This record gives sequence, C-alpha cells and structure tokens, in this order.
Amino acid sequence: MSATTGSGASVRLSQTAAPIFDGRTPFFACPADRRFSYCAYCPRSRPPEALLVVIHGSARSAEGVRDLFIPYSERSGTALLAPLFPIGALEDDDEPAYKFLKWENTRFDEILLSMVADAAARYAIPADRFQLFGFSGGAQLAQRMLFTCPSRIRSVSVVAPGYVTLLDVSKPWWAGTSDFSSVFGFDLPTDEIRRVPVQVVVGSADAGAEEIFVPPASRLWVEGANEAGQDRVARARTLQHSMSNFGIEAELQLLEGIGHELDERIMTAVVKFLSQT
Repeated sequence: MSATTGSGASVRLSQTAAPIFDGRTPFFACPADRRFSYCAYCPRSRPPEALLVVIHGSARSAEGVRDLFIPYSERSGTALLAPLFPIGALEDDDEPAYKFLKWENTRFDEILLSMVADAAARYAIPADRFQLFGFSGGAQLAQRMLFTCPSRIRSVSVVAPGYVTLLDVSKPWWAGTSDFSSVFGFDLPTDEIRRVPVQVVVGSADAGAEEIFVPPASRLWVEGANEAGQDRVARARTLQHSMSNFGIEAELQLLEGIGHELDERIMTAVVKFLSQT
C-alpha cells in the first residue's frame, strides 16, 4: 500500500498504516510502557531479513546512532531499531536508569523486547533473534541484556561501557552475578549466554580520560562497584577477560588514538563483527 505526502513524495505503508519516510520511521511509543519510544529504519533495497537493535549513550541521540548503521542496513538487508530512554521518565534525574537493566520495578530488557515485537509486526521484520549494539551507557544495557535474554540475541557489540557486570559470583548485581536469581526470578542462563558471540570495543584515548568511580554514598553503590578498573579501557579489558573465562566467545578490540566517540574506525570494526555474526 502507498500514499502521497503533502509534498508529493510517495511513502510505503504497512498493514497498520505506519509510514516509512525514505526508510526512516517516526518514533513510536512502546506498547509495554508509553513513557519510552523507538524509531526504526527499513532497508529500501529489499525486504528486511534480520534486525539490529542499536542503543544510544547518555546523550540519547537515538536517531543519530540509528543513521550511522544505514549503510550496513542496506548492504545486509537488516532493519534497525533504536530505542529512546529519556531522562525523567521514571523519576527526576534518573539519567542512569536504563543502563542498569532494572531500576526499581522497571525492566528495560522487557521494554526493549516489547519494542522489538511492535516493530516486527509493523514492518514484517524477522525478529525471533536479533543483533544488539550499544555505545557507552547503551553498551551497559546491551551487555546486561545478554544475561537475561540470550536466546533472543544473535550477537552483541559492546562499545566503551563504563560500569560493567562481571560473571563473578563473589559480587552482587550489578557488579557481579551472585544474587542474579533473587534479582530476576530465574537462574542465570549460562548455556545460552555461552552461545552468543560478543565484541568489546574501546578507544585507547579513553584510558584516563574519565575516572569511573562509584562513591559508597551513591545510589548506584554495590560491593565490587569499583573493582573492574579506573577507566573505560581497564573496564573493557576486565569485562572481556571475565566473559572469556566464563566460556563466551568474546573478542576485545582496542583502537589506538580514539577517544569516547563513535569514530569511523570504531564503526568499521563493529560493522565487520556484525557482518560475520
């Protein structure tokens, strides 16, 4: 089905009358929780054959991160979905909420899966399993989603996370996994986690650029919160080491001279990994 905009440009409509403007969609409210939303991109070259979820960092530039992957989308036939987790949706100044997967009674993995189901229905996207990418704060959510819903994830690319969760039964959630069962109501799905390829990427100039430290008085404080390292490079190394020791196929790429940004070389490394997994 097609329609014509006021400018005369043709757009495609799905059965649910959701417009696609030049492949890019508008933002849709999440059916499970309308405080959150997502936008998508459907490849124009062919019907979508797969899905990549791309999660923004602290700046919340969901559309910008999505658009970085449009060449990959067109080349591979992969649809893109970019969630938006605005500050203040749950409470005042809840900036880090989405990064930690669970905030009070809100489960951000379940919210994201609701977005995936909605986009799949609107645009006929195969989404039983999808690829997952996150940058900075989004990398934290992507990494933690691997632990709660690995059966839905084909591969995950984690770029420059700050606070990381180690597969360490001596530390409580979120620093480790000792109390995973009591936090989430089910056991850590270890076999499924080990089947998912993981890429950890960080720029060398992220070393020392910002000290990552949780003071004991912080709401985020848990035992072991500061044991993964003092900066993103150290924490990326510790995360990859923890995953590899657990039996995950996890590769670390340290790119020289790059700071805390989605540099062209980082995007090249990420797209290469996604293309192979």
